[in-house]
Amino acid sequence: MPDREVYIDQVDYDWVEKNHKPIAKKLRENMIHKLTLQDTATYRNLGLESTGKYKHEPAQFRLNLYSIYDSLSDSKLEELYNLRILK
Repeated sequence: MPDREVYIDQVDYDWVEKNHKPIAKKLRENMIHKLTLQDTATYRNLGLESTGKYKHEPAQFRLNLYSIYDSLSDSKLEELYNLRILK
């Protein structure tokens, strides 16, 4: 239970916005990291199935994927993440 009651007109919204954006940004970066890592693993596994050995991805592969995923809106990125990442 809180030490004291806080009323809606006492909330410092500037503080909340300033302090919670880094959390949202880290969450977004973490989602993109997991997606690019999964894509890299898929690329290598497909190469293994077709040639019998791991096929390394092209140079800057994850960086290019990162820029593509970063251009998505938050809602689209979350939707893609929920579709692709197995929990």
